[in-house]
Amino acid sequence: MKLVKYLPEAALDSFLEDPCLRLTPSKCFEDTSEFGTQSDELKNNPKLTKAMNMHGVVSLTKSETTSLMWTDYANNHKGFSFVLEVDDSDIIGSLFHVNPVVDTSLYIAKNIQYYIDLKSFSDSSNPNGIYNHYQFQKHISFLAEDEFRLVLPFYYVDIIKIHHSLFESDSFFKNLNLEFTYDGFMFYCCDFKIPYNQIVDIKAFQRYKIWSYSFDKGNQVIFLKRIDFHMGSIGHSAAIRKLILGNDFDLKNFTSNIKTFRNYDFFRRRFISSPPGVTHRKLKNIFKIVNNDSYLTYESVDHTFI
Repeated sequence: MKLVKYLPEAALDSFLEDPCLRLTPSKCFEDTSEFGTQSDELKNNPKLTKAMNMHGVVSLTKSETTSLMWTDYANNHKGFSFVLEVDDSDIIGSLFHVNPVVDTSLYIAKNIQYYIDLKSFSDSSNPNGIYNHYQFQKHISFLAEDEFRLVLPFYYVDIIKIHHSLFESDSFFKNLNLEFTYDGFMFYCCDFKIPYNQIVDIKAFQRYKIWSYSFDKGNQVIFLKRIDFHMGSIGHSAAIRKLILGNDFDLKNFTSNIKTFRNYDFFRRRFISSPPGVTHRKLKNIFKIVNNDSYLTYESVDHTFI
């Protein structure tokens, strides 16, 4: 299966250095009608509401050339997208390192269903069904996004990033028993280094505290899950097949930074053609959007360097 993620240009360097996907708390979504927030089933079931809030969402799409996606999520074509190829039989297991013995109902991957009127779930005696139902429906006005959504428990997060202005001004973060380092640009980062796939460990409560605290912080607190290119849980890892640059992406700046990008193992393996005995190198698997009058297409980026 092909899945696509759109990002602004500011995320390019960190993505090429360490490819990750953002795990967003449902509480941070702008659409207040999502996740059953207006449903009686959840309003009258605090335990189920808490369970819903303890899961995060990875939002992807199946579309490479939808104008709306490039406008809304790739900063008016100044950003980029990447195309993932995943195993249909276990999408989350081919993307991330997850514990195969964990109850599979804790993580779900499927298409969003779109409705003029959001549907209520009729069987209030089926908590799993309620949870599954409200995570995967949106209003018909979002149909063009063609969203494919992954839902995972919060404790699967590998990296937590906190905006420096919040981290330095809020005493909450000073009292955490976690090691944060400043990236020199915008965020304080806590990298747990190894894949985390247990509900309980020495740092589990710290993760829980930050996750709950982040619900009204928006983009000031970011949770990331690493894409696993080496050892997918089912033995079939995901692959990034294309990097697509927006129509207004700064290609000149991109090519001037090739020397830096070559230091990143992922970029070197995926996007540089290095035939034996040849001095010059070329970019591969990188494309740029061409904005025609009525539709979007893309063409290969042709760049040779030493």
